[in-house]
Amino acid sequence: MSRRRRESLRYYFDENLAGPDLIGPLKAKGVACISHRDVFPAGTEDAVWIPAVAEKGWVIVTRDVAIKSNPAERAAWKASGAVLLIIRGKGLSAADMVEIFLDAYGDGWLDNFIHKRRPPMILYLFANKRIEVKEGGEKRGGKPPAT
Repeated sequence: MSRRRRESLRYYFDENLAGPDLIGPLKAKGVACISHRDVFPAGTEDAVWIPAVAEKGWVIVTRDVAIKSNPAERAAWKASGAVLLIIRGKGLSAADMVEIFLDAYGDGWLDNFIHKRRPPMILYLFANKRIEVKEGGEKRGGKPPAT
């Protein structure tokens, strides 16, 4: 019996990660990625673009941990059911972030990790495929979250 393969997720790189040194190598490796610069004008407020990106079902990739604590951005994340993937690590170059992302992305590992959880969620991505679910992201098929 064969398993039906899920469609690959699309990854939206926010304004601070939307440069060609990051996006170019990822696209060359077949990652379905979208640059902030291709969709929104520079300086568009996070509280504006987060719901628009979430509505398309794209995973938001960022390094901006302030999204967790800024009231307007947090409200936009939660209300829109967005999936945030925050790349973590000190002093990371674009090449480092490409390596971290591709390591987790390879063989569908990252897509599967995300598909198995309910949005909204904030995930921290570290080197060596280490992901921490920081908020939300309850496993599908498990007990519903307590209210």
